[in-house]
Amino acid sequence: MIVVYKAMRKLLLSSILVALVLNLVSASQAFAETKQQPNGDGVFCSQLSVTEARLDSALKNKLDKVSSERSIQINSMTKRFDEHSQKLIEDRELWDKNRHEHYVKLEEKAMTDVQKQVVRDFEATIDTAVAKRRATVDSAITAFRSTVSSQISGRTGGVDNLITSYKTALSDAEISAKQNCANPATVATAHQTFRGQLELARKNIQEDRLGVDKINSNVQQDATAKRTIIDAAISEFRITLSQASNSLKKTLSQK
Repeated sequence: MIVVYKAMRKLLLSSILVALVLNLVSASQAFAETKQQPNGDGVFCSQLSVTEARLDSALKNKLDKVSSERSIQINSMTKRFDEHSQKLIEDRELWDKNRHEHYVKLEEKAMTDVQKQVVRDFEATIDTAVAKRRATVDSAITAFRSTVSSQISGRTGGVDNLITSYKTALSDAEISAKQNCANPATVATAHQTFRGQLELARKNIQEDRLGVDKINSNVQQDATAKRTIIDAAISEFRITLSQASNSLKKTLSQK
């Protein structure tokens, strides 16, 4: 389960998707900076269509990476979930087999009717304890995975909102640049205005990404809570097993 948790932690807590968006915004800002020439906004306006094409292309490439990275991480987590579930099923089948083989040996040791009844009671007690432990473990795992799914949805929505905000800001900046370049009264400041709009978009996304990170800040606490529940169930089972075994040994030792 540790491996599964590490995979989820990577998906939920890493900033790779957000970082791709921020990298895109920073790249756009840097590209806008490099367009400043000695003749200033005259060059910027004459190259505006080229600038837009390059920024739009960069946006598409980054969004493709975001989509690809998201799919890789989610598929990896799903695979690990499935592997863990299958491993748990196989382990339980083996434990059941071993337990029933142990029951057979105990039944062979029981000579009197009292001993045979005690063995049957022991088996019933252990079977009930096993079922209870498994139900608790399964419930904890299901609850944790449900929480993880909600966290993923929240983070996905948060990243998508960042992307939408940037796309809107970029579109607004491009439209504004066209208008400023077409107006003699504002052509002299078209480049500076364009750069300022991209800088504002960068700052806004930097601030908004904090909210995206906070969405997943409790994943470790959720994992710890799940582990606590499972540990408590195992501890309770061991106590029951110990008490039942001691009682059984005492009865079987009687002649």
